[in-house]
Amino acid sequence: MSAPHSTDQTQAGVALILVLWVLTLLTVMALGLTAAQRSETALTENQIDEARFRAVADAAIAYAMYSFLMPADALPEDLQVDPGDAPVWVPNGVPRPWGFGGMMVEIAVFNEQSRINLNVAPPELLGALLVALGVPEDEAGALADAIADWRDADDLRL
Repeated sequence: MSAPHSTDQTQAGVALILVLWVLTLLTVMALGLTAAQRSETALTENQIDEARFRAVADAAIAYAMYSFLMPADALPEDLQVDPGDAPVWVPNGVPRPWGFGGMMVEIAVFNEQSRINLNVAPPELLGALLVALGVPEDEAGALADAIADWRDADDLRL
């Protein structure tokens, strides 16, 4: 026969279970805090990287504007991108490597005024563009007329 359980043994068993539950809750809380800290650290690093990128982008824009505004003979030696490059910048879209704050970027400047808007360009300009791209002259004229006809609302040819 087994002896009946005493009150002290029952209370000790309940206390053990309570301690185990408290340890489990503390472990879950610690894991949650660790995960939150990792997330906050990653978000902070992303914000710092974004701010650094914006600063470098703003510096690159300022550098390009400075290079365009200064006469070719007035540019300081330390602002030259590469000794082989011409100091005068041309807005031709050629990327120029440039470093600032330990980061390397490429600056490419385009002349937006020289682009042709196909929605408003006259057929003569479209034809000349197509000829310059290597399309035979008779086909270029027909294509330019087709583009101009496609833009208007009626079904009539020009």
